[in-house]
Amino acid sequence: MFHLYKRDPKDLDPNTYDTRLVEVHSLGDEALFLDLGTNVPADHTRGIEPNSIYFTRGDRIRHREPSCFDICVFNLTTKTIKRFPTLSNFNVKDAQWFLPS
Repeated sequence: MFHLYKRDPKDLDPNTYDTRLVEVHSLGDEALFLDLGTNVPADHTRGIEPNSIYFTRGDRIRHREPSCFDICVFNLTTKTIKRFPTLSNFNVKDAQWFLPS
């Protein structure tokens, strides 16, 4: 489960000159790469699904030992997670997203 928030530049707090967080329920035609903290336009030809969150997860930090590392996509429309289990065969300890330019 994910809760998404964005800062609305039109909603400036006059006391702190900071914007307030507003909850959103859709990314529209964009995808969020959580580990990079960036949104990108969806592109089916490159396999980037709209309204989706791409992220890596593993319990290696919590348990301080090597574990199964997951690379996942959460679709906000269907509320489902797609895992890429074949990537775990590489026995990686960490992952980095690379986006084509």
